[in-house]
Amino acid sequence: MNRGFDRCGLARIRLSPSHRDSRGAPPLESPDEPCKALPVDLNTIATVATALTVMTGLFFGLLQTRQAAHKRRDLAAIELTHSFQTTELRNAFRRILSLAEPLDPATIRNSPTLIDDAEVIVYAGEAMGLMVFEGAIRLHTLDRMMGGFLRAAWRRLSPYVEEERRTRSASYAEWFQWLFERFEEHPVPGKAEGAHVAHRAWMP
Repeated sequence: MNRGFDRCGLARIRLSPSHRDSRGAPPLESPDEPCKALPVDLNTIATVATALTVMTGLFFGLLQTRQAAHKRRDLAAIELTHSFQTTELRNAFRRILSLAEPLDPATIRNSPTLIDDAEVIVYAGEAMGLMVFEGAIRLHTLDRMMGGFLRAAWRRLSPYVEEERRTRSASYAEWFQWLFERFEEHPVPGKAEGAHVAHRAWMP
């Protein structure tokens, strides 16, 4: 059996008579005739080129959009840190977190200072929860920044919030509660043991 190549560049097989099959079939060999070129459809080529261009543009557009979204979230996290680094909020956290759990709602109602502290923290929790829900800041970013303070504050204020809802509105502190529940369902990795332990192998 011999191998050769015809003018189309395709391999062909020449079988000697001894390689004929039992039925006496003739040798398999490409016919010795001019190679016929495949027709070129310029419209098809143009369509494919256009589709590839569009797909490439969509890919880079999507990539830039995602990068811009990440930058916006990072800027929102920075702004959030600055906006909530107020003396009023820091003092409110300090006083509320100094109280033991469970916190009797009457303890707050009987103290004008603690009432103000509770309201300041609730409004902050509402704003942060809504920002997470709207995608302005990532849940894990906020959890790393203030998750511990917000969790501890909600556990102390939740009985007070439940009583306030009976007289004010069922939606009172709704986003603060939503945020606390999302923290519990999707905690940032290593939150329970602390960043100093969970990320001690971190390298710049």
